[in-house]
Amino acid sequence: MSGYVTDPALLAQLEGKPAGGGYVTDPALLAQLEGKAPAAKPKEGWDAVGDRLSRFGSGLMDPVVGAGQIADRFLVDPIRQAISPGATSMRDVIRERDASYQAPEGFDWMRTAGNVANPMTWGGGGAASVPRMVATGAMQAALAPTEADDSNGMFLLKKAGQAALGGTVAGAAGKLTKGLAKPTADAQALIDQGVHVPPGAAMGGGAAKLEERLSSMPIAGETVDAGRRKALEDVQTKVMERATGIPGLADVRAGNTAASNLYKQSVPHMRNNPEAVMDAAAAYNAALHNPELTPAHKEILTGLWDKNFNIDNFNDLTGEGLKKLDSELGYLGRKYSAHGGSPADKTLSDEIYNIMGAFRGGLEKGMPANEASVLKQANRAFRGMVPVNKAASSRGDELATPRALQKALARQARTDVTRMPPDKLLDPAVETLSSKVADSGTAGRAATMNPLSWAEGAAAWLPMAAAQSRRGAKALVGQTDWQKALDPYSNRLSQAMIAALRQ
Repeated sequence: MSGYVTDPALLAQLEGKPAGGGYVTDPALLAQLEGKAPAAKPKEGWDAVGDRLSRFGSGLMDPVVGAGQIADRFLVDPIRQAISPGATSMRDVIRERDASYQAPEGFDWMRTAGNVANPMTWGGGGAASVPRMVATGAMQAALAPTEADDSNGMFLLKKAGQAALGGTVAGAAGKLTKGLAKPTADAQALIDQGVHVPPGAAMGGGAAKLEERLSSMPIAGETVDAGRRKALEDVQTKVMERATGIPGLADVRAGNTAASNLYKQSVPHMRNNPEAVMDAAAAYNAALHNPELTPAHKEILTGLWDKNFNIDNFNDLTGEGLKKLDSELGYLGRKYSAHGGSPADKTLSDEIYNIMGAFRGGLEKGMPANEASVLKQANRAFRGMVPVNKAASSRGDELATPRALQKALARQARTDVTRMPPDKLLDPAVETLSSKVADSGTAGRAATMNPLSWAEGAAAWLPMAAAQSRRGAKALVGQTDWQKALDPYSNRLSQAMIAALRQ
């Protein structure tokens, strides 16, 4: 189209005014005015099939043409131009190819399918680290053909842009399936056992320190502390489950109730027997030789023994009487180990529990095997709950840290923590989780009167809550079921996305 526009209707449309016969409506003329080629008419029948196959073939050849363009630009063309300046290069091939290509309206699915079908698209496929995925994605994206020429370095600029976009897409796909960071070995051991691990603690290092600092924020800090408490509750529950053999115990009281119920089931089968007295007597004598037991506490223990285990009283006990004796020993043990008690009181509690355990073990020995199974299970639950009760008794809310549970188990075994056998639950918990129980209230944060801090905490509450939820925490370290399922294919997924971006 050359010269000036003289048609009145066309002038009116260009000026935004109707004139005479109204606006120009001819599609070809409109396309010419807008600098576009007229849209191709939809093809039908075998022509449509041929068109789809042609576009599929174009997509299939895109990586090949793109690789050839790069090779031609940096290897072949310099030599050819040195020999014969002005010789035809891959630039001409790209221009001719793009000029003859007829794209449909909207997204070209057939060309994308051809891209994905080309084996070159899957170079470096399979599971890979995020950095490797970024590098592979940048390389794959750079294989997209481009019409950019050499003026002002446009070819290199275009390739750099393609590589940057491809690396970004691949990196995003990697983070989606692998999470922000891989959990530490100890955190992974806890996650595999069903323990909630806050994301910062799971990543370790600087992330754990940052999470610790974030707990002091107003409003949002509540969710961080809630996540940390949830982790400690999970560990304590797991310890009680393996002690009692009963799953789903919510707290220490539930664990003690479960152990007590098992013991009640065995009461009808209990028999008064010499083994119970002999084993309890051995534990009583060992307690009197404990140098940590004060003279006053030795008198308490002696009075307890004389009252309940003298021959005249003990020989008359039946099943219900034996149960009552057991309950009294348990009550005294809890009384002297209660929160706020002195170290000497806790030593007395330990010795009462030792006598109680020996007494129960003796009763078990004197029962027929077919009747002793329930009592045996009850005794195992009792022995397992003793260190939990001791560790939890140091706090009013009866929530113990993994370190406290570890020390209580070592004390029950009359040894040091360093000499205890490996514990696949508590050992990684001590290394990963907080050594103190987070407060559940807001008193400490309420002292922060800075309005900006409260505004920041309010804004951070929702993402913090999501990150500290069970699903959110696992997603941030790539441990959800769907992430594990997609991880082997994450690199291929990113490359398929990059193939789609070649359009």
